Amino acid sequence: MLIEMESTKNEEVELVTKKEVKQIVKEVLAEDKKNNLEFDSYSKVELMLKHYNNFKKRIENLRNELDFVVIKKQVSYDVVLAHKYDNLSDLEKVELKKEEIKQNILKYENVIELIETGLKGIKEDKYYELIPLKYFECYSVEEVAEKLGIDRATYFRNRSRLITELSELIFPDEILKKIL
Repeated sequence: MLIEMESTKNEEVELVTKKEVKQIVKEVLAEDKKNNLEFDSYSKVELMLKHYNNFKKRIENLRNELDFVVIKKQVSYDVVLAHKYDNLSDLEKVELKKEEIKQNILKYENVIELIETGLKGIKEDKYYELIPLKYFECYSVEEVAEKLGIDRATYFRNRSRLITELSELIFPDEILKKIL
């Protein structure tokens, strides 16, 4: 019975939908949305690229958290608050927290996979190296241009073109909505 429950939980963890991946992108954009800025697929891709390394670090941190999940007891003498997990044992609470962490790991992994799949689609481009240099290795515009032996105008033109191509590969539904 316990083994069946574990396999069911693992199957549930693996069922991460495209909506959940898009939710992570929305969370990354949340601060800017507070400023009433609307993001198109181009801006989303650019932000995903900027946060790529942070997503990878976040996955690593979440995996480390899995080993050290503890339940903190809160005592309040003034106000009694009811929580939906109050009737669960500590072990059940720990397991629920671990499942939540696993779900978050899968969400971030799916965003990473989206980015990497998009990058594979432009890998053969003459100016492909511009993307990893700028977004993953954090080179300045001048450093990227110098390293690739191009001028600033060529850098900006090709960066824009490559991000547009990535946005079409990563968010094809949004492009289709614009067309129709």
